[in-house]
Amino acid sequence: MDRKRLIFLDIERAYACLVMVFGHTFDSILHESYRSNVLFQNYQFFRGLTAPTFLFISGFAFFYATNLKWEKFHTLSSNLYKRIRRIIYLLIIGYLLHFPFKNPLKIFSSLNFERFHSWMNTDILQCIAAILFIMHTAIFLLKKRKYFLRFNFLLLFTSFLLYKQIWFLFFKYPNFPLSYYFSSYLGSIFPIIPWIGFFSLGIIFSYYYTKTKGKNWERNFLRIAIPSFLISFTTSLYFKNIEYNGPLSGAIYLFMKWSLVLMIFSIIGIAVKNLKKSYKLIITAGNETLTIYWLHLVIVYGSAWNRGLYHYIGKKNPLETLAIFFLVFIFSLSIVVLKNLLKSNFKKIKTWSTNYISGKRIPETK
Repeated sequence: MDRKRLIFLDIERAYACLVMVFGHTFDSILHESYRSNVLFQNYQFFRGLTAPTFLFISGFAFFYATNLKWEKFHTLSSNLYKRIRRIIYLLIIGYLLHFPFKNPLKIFSSLNFERFHSWMNTDILQCIAAILFIMHTAIFLLKKRKYFLRFNFLLLFTSFLLYKQIWFLFFKYPNFPLSYYFSSYLGSIFPIIPWIGFFSLGIIFSYYYTKTKGKNWERNFLRIAIPSFLISFTTSLYFKNIEYNGPLSGAIYLFMKWSLVLMIFSIIGIAVKNLKKSYKLIITAGNETLTIYWLHLVIVYGSAWNRGLYHYIGKKNPLETLAIFFLVFIFSLSIVVLKNLLKSNFKKIKTWSTNYISGKRIPETK
């Protein structure tokens, strides 16, 4: 079961990574004349499932990994310090990707409100970092799994039902950097609210997975996902028909997205169960989603230190854009494969170098 678990989680991540690179490439390079048709509008809806999918998978993996060493996160242990370093790493990368100047020293002389506002807007990396901090704080304080689970149910319903009210509350404080984590009205693409709800759903279903020891989880999840989608979809149509735009309409739309995410998650799980062998390249992509994320963003959109791909090649038709997507993804994947090869052989290289410098006999490899 462990082998299958590892495979299905990595393949779920690899799927999310693939559609993420696809979406960003098309968003950046596809010519505007191809964006007005019905096909593109429908694609935009399904593209909107990428972030919920990624966060749901992250929440699922987070609880499963944390549950194995649950007590070690109740104190200031090495395990907790490792997670804190990870959070800081995510924040640094997130803010560097949106850094406003080539010269870092200009932040002290040329940072006006407009640039500050743009820099502070939270993207998915800052969002995940903040969510991880909230979750570890809750585990540290609540200790027991049942309290942590209730906390996530509370987060789920609060973030889905009251996200617009929370956005408006923090919108009043644009000079306060933390406000950008809680309000999309300030321009943040991924404020914590409501996205933490998808992470919490991943935790809740991961809890169920661990309780049932993964027995028939795929079909059990589908039994929840399909009725949830049908109910949320029909309710959404009803709200649209009566022109209702209250808190429930936003919550229903988010639940509809989540039910589709759960369907995709379950279907991939069923497919993985029938795999006769593991695919190392897919698993590598699943393990290296962070590297692929920042690398393809730098290539496609650029950063303070380089211009994005679209500046050099302009806008393209769908077939050309698809070809560019494959090139970007293959290049990003090649980099992470090379990174893993270097990492796995680092100890061998270090030993060889030390022996060579010291003049010791290097053992022959068979």
